[in-house]
Amino acid sequence: MLFLHSICLIVVVLVPAVVRAAEPLAALEIPNDGSKVSGIGVISGWKCEAEGAITIRFKDGDPIPTLYGFPRGDTATVCGDDDGNNGFVTYFNWSLLGDGEHVAKAYDKDELFAESKFTVTTTGEPFLVGASGECVIPDFPSPRESTTFEWNEKTQHLEMIRVEDLPTVITIPQ
Repeated sequence: MLFLHSICLIVVVLVPAVVRAAEPLAALEIPNDGSKVSGIGVISGWKCEAEGAITIRFKDGDPIPTLYGFPRGDTATVCGDDDGNNGFVTYFNWSLLGDGEHVAKAYDKDELFAESKFTVTTTGEPFLVGASGECVIPDFPSPRESTTFEWNEKTQHLEMIRVEDLPTVITIPQ
């Protein structure tokens, strides 16, 4: 009976501690593994306890600094803190990497803590100037809706500008 109580104590006390220790204490969320990026966007994620500057590197390029310490309430329970100030972020022009597959590596004081493989698609230029246009996608974001997108030079993206209900089509049997 004492043996059974000991086993139960181990399961109740030690297993949750081991599971908590196995949880990741950092993540590179954008870009995430398998994602597709273009234009100008953000690189972001979180790390429970930064020892130094959080930086991002592509290939053997220079480290790109990030801002660290902004609120991420969703990480407070994982990190065991009250404020959740664990987020990091920076802006980046994905076109600078060129078309194709790339790897982002996140470092804390020169120690690698996360990486992701993603794909970049460009317009063929680092920053497209003078282009304009819009397009309409039917049945997006829901059936019977139509969404209009317009090119935004500053973000190098198509931006959603209007969502409308599609007209109802009445079919008269013959």
